[in-house]
Amino acid sequence: MAGLKVGYGRRQVLTGVNLDVAAGHTLALMGPGGTGKSTLLEVLAGGHCEGLWYEGAVANSGSPVRRMRQTPPPLECNLNSLLTSELGDSATDRLAEIWSCAPDAAEFLISVGDEPFGHLPVGTRRLASLTLALAHRAPVTLLDEPTADQESHLEDWVLAKLKAERRRSTTVLVTHNLLLARQVADEAALLIEGRILETAPITKFFDDPVHERTREFVRLGS
Repeated sequence: MAGLKVGYGRRQVLTGVNLDVAAGHTLALMGPGGTGKSTLLEVLAGGHCEGLWYEGAVANSGSPVRRMRQTPPPLECNLNSLLTSELGDSATDRLAEIWSCAPDAAEFLISVGDEPFGHLPVGTRRLASLTLALAHRAPVTLLDEPTADQESHLEDWVLAKLKAERRRSTTVLVTHNLLLARQVADEAALLIEGRILETAPITKFFDDPVHERTREFVRLGS
């Protein structure tokens, strides 16, 4: 993307964003809350939010995109019905396949697969939303805070899954989890006040950042 400007009505959220993600790589998109990370994912997903506008160049070679949002699917739905309706397969079989890297996660999701999302804890809903996003193995995947509000064992499953998925798709990962970013991303970008302040390969981003604000973020995580 180049020269991207994004807003809602009269409120501009992103200003002049320039960002490239190499095919098959994972980019960790980080920054303080409210800086426009989720809005950027919305644009990359096709920009379907009411009132959202953008100017500038956005291209992903026309590849299908799957997105995990921070908010779950409709609360009355359940994981099994969505997997079955979207993929036409047995939900149990597909969960075992998706989570072959973490069989305990598959067993857990099978056990709650018929429960409406509204009955599940937030962390479990996020795990289910991640599962739906990755089930399609789309060429482009957009993940919004997959480990937020999760218990440690759920985070471990997510980490195992994202490691297993590396190089299978082009991925933009919004996260405040610095350890997760270091372990699964190829590059990182810091979004501050609607602008990309710094982009670098993951090791350089964390170990030898250019900007003082990046050094502060790496040190404090905010």
